[in-house]
Amino acid sequence: MIQPSDFSACLPTAQRIKIESTTEEQIQLFEVQVISPGIDYSALCENGNNQMKVLSQNNKIEHVDEKKGTKKAIVETNVTTNEKVKEHVAKRSLPNSNTLLCELNSSLPKEWCIDQNGSPRYLGHVSVSYDKTTHEVKRYIHKGFQKCLANKTIVFIGDSRVRYQLMSLLNFLRRSVFIKSRDYKQQSPEQDCYLTQRGLSGKYVHNWKSHYKRSTVMLEFNSTTDHVIQHNLCDCYREAQFSPLTTYENRFVKHKTTYGEINLVYLQNFQDLIRMNKHHPPYSPFWSTENRCSPGECGEENRTNTFSGNTNETIWQVLPLLNTTHAFVSKGWGKDVNGDPIETDISCTLQAFQEHHPHIKMFAITHPASKNQVKTNDTETWFNKDKLECSTDVLDRQTMCKNVPEGWYSDNLHVRSILNEEFNHRLIETLCPI
Repeated sequence: MIQPSDFSACLPTAQRIKIESTTEEQIQLFEVQVISPGIDYSALCENGNNQMKVLSQNNKIEHVDEKKGTKKAIVETNVTTNEKVKEHVAKRSLPNSNTLLCELNSSLPKEWCIDQNGSPRYLGHVSVSYDKTTHEVKRYIHKGFQKCLANKTIVFIGDSRVRYQLMSLLNFLRRSVFIKSRDYKQQSPEQDCYLTQRGLSGKYVHNWKSHYKRSTVMLEFNSTTDHVIQHNLCDCYREAQFSPLTTYENRFVKHKTTYGEINLVYLQNFQDLIRMNKHHPPYSPFWSTENRCSPGECGEENRTNTFSGNTNETIWQVLPLLNTTHAFVSKGWGKDVNGDPIETDISCTLQAFQEHHPHIKMFAITHPASKNQVKTNDTETWFNKDKLECSTDVLDRQTMCKNVPEGWYSDNLHVRSILNEEFNHRLIETLCPI
C-alpha cells in the first residue's frame, strides 16, 4: 500500500492518495484523466521531475470509503499528456509473454526442444504430444518477469546451486536477456558470465574478496529510460582455503520497476547452518551504512551474528522478519557442520510454517542432478514428490536435468546458463501460471 509520504516531494499540494491495484485498462486512462485507484503515482514520483510535471495540482477529495474499516481517499486528477507519458503508457501495455515455435531435436532428451532463436526449452512440465515434432512454447519476457515479481519479497535458502540460479535471474532483470555461457555457441559478454561461472572464460575465482566486490557492483543498475533501479547488499566473506564455517554469503536485492518493488534475498546454507549479520537486513535497515562491512570483508572480525540457526529455525525466526511473501528452501549439502548426514526432507516444516503463516508461500527447491547422475535410469536416485512425508509445493530442478548434455555443466555439480534460464522460467511460471 502506498503511503501519504510517497507524494510529499512530487505532489506537494495534492491530496494524499492510497491505491490498491494497477490494471492495464486504468493505466491507459492516464493519457486523459485519472481517478485513482489505478495509477501508481509513486513510480512517477521516483522517476524525476519530467514526469512529475505532467500532473496538475487541481485535486479534490471525492469521497472517503470506510468499508472494512479502511479509509481510501479517491482523488480526481487532471493530467496533461506529453511524449514521456505516452511512452510510459506504451511500455506498460506491451505483452507479458511470447509464444515460441520449438522443434524436437534428436541431440536432446524428448522433454526438450529448440526454439526459433536456437535456445533449448523444457517441455516436461506441460502436457505435449511427442508424436509432433513442433510445439508452441509460451515464455514470460522481461516485462512478465517484472510484473510477476513486483510487490513480492522472495527468499532463497540454499547452497551455490541456488545462488547461481538467482544470479542468472538478477542479471536478466537488469539486462533483459539471459546469460549465455559456454553451453551456447554464441556467448554473452564475459563480464556477465562472471556472475554465474565464478570467473572469466570458465576459470574459477581464487580471490573471493574481489569477486564479492565486483559482483555487487555489477548488480547495481539505474535506467532512467525504463524506470528500473536495482540496488544490492552483500554480507559476504570467504577465505582462500574454503571452509563452510568461515564462509558467509547473504545477499539482499531491491529492484524497482513501474509495477512495484521486487525484493530478492539469498541466504547461504551449506550444512544446515544460516547466520545473519547484525548490520544487515532484517536486523538493520537496507539503507543503513552504520558499522556495515564491505562486500568480501564480512568475516568474523567485521561482523556480529545476531542469528545463527539451522534451516528450521531460520524459517520460523527469520522469514517473518524479512517480510517474506515466498520462500524456496533447501537444506544444502545434506550434511551438518560435523559432516554427518541429515534429513533433507523439509516438507513437514514447510507445511506447518505455511499453515501458521498463510500469507507466506513456501516451496522446497531440489538440487539439480549432478553431471554423473543425468544418464542414470535408476528411479531411486531421482526426486519423487510422492515420497515426501508431508504435502508441500516443490520447484523440482532435478527432474529437468535428466539425460541433458554434459556440456550443460561447468563441473559435476554446477549447471551453466541453459538450465539456469529454464529453472528461472519454471520459477516464474510457478509463481504466476502462464
